[in-house]
Amino acid sequence: EMAGLIGANGAGKSTLMKTMCKFISPTEGTVKINGEDLYSKDYLLKDVGILLEPVFFPQLSAYENMEYYLKIHGKKEFLPSIEEHLEMVGLLKSRDKKVKSFSFGMKQRLGLALALSGKPKMLILDEPFVGLDPNGMKDLIKILHQRVKEDQIAALVSSHQLHELSAVCERVLVIQKGVIVFDGVPNDSPEITIELDREYTPTESFKGRVSGRTITTAVQGEDLSLLMETLSKEYKIMSVDTKKSTLEKFF
Repeated sequence: EMAGLIGANGAGKSTLMKTMCKFISPTEGTVKINGEDLYSKDYLLKDVGILLEPVFFPQLSAYENMEYYLKIHGKKEFLPSIEEHLEMVGLLKSRDKKVKSFSFGMKQRLGLALALSGKPKMLILDEPFVGLDPNGMKDLIKILHQRVKEDQIAALVSSHQLHELSAVCERVLVIQKGVIVFDGVPNDSPEITIELDREYTPTESFKGRVSGRTITTAVQGEDLSLLMETLSKEYKIMSVDTKKSTLEKFF
């Protein structure tokens, strides 16, 4: 599954994730992975893909950074998949460019490629959408959905960009002053407002509210597709507006 970690600035999101990734040591308490204390032995994070504060060798190319990363982590068997991962994040054409010439968004993409290389069983991603343009965000969401499903990955994603986070996460964890105060799925559904060219007469199966030629509904997925298809047969759709996502309203 993909779980989202949200909270206000200073709530403890990054501190929690850094502790989980051994970037910092806890002053009290324990971190366990597969039942073992993370700090009791080395290499317990070998199957965890991490994107917190990506660090690269600026004088090396994107390809060389990935090659070095896999070698020092003892995952040479995944070297043939470097180009596949660079293509996945849209950096294949820049494979031989030195990372010091990369924009912040390109470095984020490379960081994601590193996190996904080596067939991780878990992903820990802190603010993965930062620095990405709308197309980059769309691509990242698609990549995460695909890889998590295909490789059966457990992913924890932290972000202030709640609209994008709601598009990838099935479950939400809310942290406040260092304490998890919510763990589950927010109940509210996002609403979609559809404006037609004339007054709408609802059918018996219609789920939502009607005000003249304006329809407000919370249906999603196939139900929404069916509604739009039905409407377009008899009405001209003038506009479609989505209100704040579930996660934004909930937060």
